Amino acid sequence: MQKQMRPPYQTLSFTFDGRNLDHGTFILKTDGDLEVFELSLLPTDHFYGMRRDVIEHLKSIAPTSIRFPGGCAADHFDWKESLKSREFRTPTDGSSKSWFLFRNTYDQDPLDIGLNEFLMLCRELNAEPEYTVSLLLSDGEDARRLVEYCNGDANTEYGAKRQALGFDAFHIPLWYIGNEAYFFGGIYKDSAAAAALRTNELTHVMLTADNSISVVMGLTWGEDFKQWSREFTAHLDCPYDYLSFHDYIGILPDPTQGHNGMATCELVEDIFLDGESAGLNFYKHDLLPDQFLRLKVCADEWNYSWGYDSSNAQFLSNALQFHFLAKSGEKYNIERAQFFLPVNEGMITVHGAESKLESSGELFRLMKPHMNGMIIDCSADTTDLDILCTEHETRHCYMSIVNRRAVPLRIVPKG
Repeated sequence: MQKQMRPPYQTLSFTFDGRNLDHGTFILKTDGDLEVFELSLLPTDHFYGMRRDVIEHLKSIAPTSIRFPGGCAADHFDWKESLKSREFRTPTDGSSKSWFLFRNTYDQDPLDIGLNEFLMLCRELNAEPEYTVSLLLSDGEDARRLVEYCNGDANTEYGAKRQALGFDAFHIPLWYIGNEAYFFGGIYKDSAAAAALRTNELTHVMLTADNSISVVMGLTWGEDFKQWSREFTAHLDCPYDYLSFHDYIGILPDPTQGHNGMATCELVEDIFLDGESAGLNFYKHDLLPDQFLRLKVCADEWNYSWGYDSSNAQFLSNALQFHFLAKSGEKYNIERAQFFLPVNEGMITVHGAESKLESSGELFRLMKPHMNGMIIDCSADTTDLDILCTEHETRHCYMSIVNRRAVPLRIVPKG
């Protein structure tokens, strides 16, 4: 019996002038069977499937690095699947997973932004790429192939696959091994020792593919998970350079109600008053007292209460946290700090055909001049004012001042 051949799929495209993309109906009619792999609305001037208006907002913020495929999303991302043409990638169904994971895309991730698209975005923004390897999805061989694909020469097996797709080596320098395994890590949530053994395996094999990469360890300082971190570090037997640090300030919002405004304001006024971090003190004085000085801290997730919508409380909280991370850099060996998450978490809001830079996005744009500056001690007659001052090679200073209270204050500089 002769096997019936399936006809090849066709790409059908059309252009229309969309006035309102939040509401609309497309009707497909056929006289026979119809198999649809993907329906997508994209601006005609898109950049590797990404909207130019959002990219322009990202450029105004000017991030120096971007982590991919993020935090919890890393445990649901198949990098090999993302190398296929977009219309043939298998979407990820997040409806039965973390309630917040794909909340802006109806609990689905169509994998429109794959590994190659992410790297092209980094090049467009002149941002350093970072990657999170999943403990749940990767074994040693998969991780080795991933590093080889990203960083390997064209004469390696997976470097050649990358070149065949039209991309030169990406040279990703920083690699996270797992993300919040103590909470979302499946079998590793209940066994820090098993998480460490898998981490050892991945790290050693990844370094055989590229021994120049830096490795970030996924730890935690939460009161309920401190013993997990102790057991995890006790079983580590691999080289690493950074400690991951997550710090969300605020009250977890109700997905249907948003933030509790009054409780939020009362909480935010007094954060970071003493210049101390309970989490970083745990790393420094309890968890790794003998190793902390040789390691660097990567504050790879921080934000006010998981973002959601822009607000005055979020702006104030993020400003104070930005000040704290900058002023505490030397004290806690903080070398890198990444805001979580740029789109629809308070920095850039995207709804339908519209996008706008929100208050926290403006905050980062205004804080950018502090970069590469030397911290200068600066104080006020009142603790209501939180001050960050940096001196730069051009011999100029840049100062940002945050008023913690609702009462206006008059500022009179003194030399």
